[in-house]
Amino acid sequence: MAAEVARDGYEVINLKGEAMHRLRGRMWALLGDLESYAPEGDITKAQVEASKKLHAMPEWRELLRDNAETLKAVVGEELLYQREPYLRIARPGRREDQVGIHRDTHYGTSEYEWVLWVALTDATDGAELRILPGSHLKPDSAYPWTQEPSEDCTKGSDKHWLGFRYAPKRMSAEVEAATVPVPCKVGQAILFNCNAVHGQIANAATWTRMSIDIRVVDARARIKLDRGVHGDLYEPFLSES
Repeated sequence: MAAEVARDGYEVINLKGEAMHRLRGRMWALLGDLESYAPEGDITKAQVEASKKLHAMPEWRELLRDNAETLKAVVGEELLYQREPYLRIARPGRREDQVGIHRDTHYGTSEYEWVLWVALTDATDGAELRILPGSHLKPDSAYPWTQEPSEDCTKGSDKHWLGFRYAPKRMSAEVEAATVPVPCKVGQAILFNCNAVHGQIANAATWTRMSIDIRVVDARARIKLDRGVHGDLYEPFLSES
């Protein structure tokens, strides 16, 4: 695995333990059939409410502990994890549900940070997260962008809290086209470096893609921990709080 991650900047992993399936069950009880969750109109309020309930569920922390060995082998031994993971809901064909193709380091994230992207529904057949292999090895200057205000997200708003950008930095069409779909099924996750170009324009599958993403970082990396609309971004890996 280490060789693939070093080369491509990401790897699909098979999750150990049963915590992910229990988490999916909890989310199913909360939202109903996850694949069919596709209400019309703006889902921001419902997504915020579901996210807050997700944060209180112990299963996502159990998932991290079950897979600590894999995470430490890539990220480092002294792990910190994001204390409030993001819940992503991408309804079929709805571009407004997506952050788009982007690079986290364009927004102040460090190349020492990683994302564990956990599929709560299958991300296949058009629902995949897309990644540009090897892009984590190139400087930000290799991927120029244009910036413009978001039409539906303002600084400090609920949508900003959900992880959307109020001033998104758009990649070129050529860079977007160079990304490749990374299939990921329930029971799997994608571990990728925040320096990698990734995202999706729109979910082209016939079902809703639902996932959570949790950032992890080695505590020895010199990064700013208290940033963003969530306050302190990270907490010690084995915290039970």
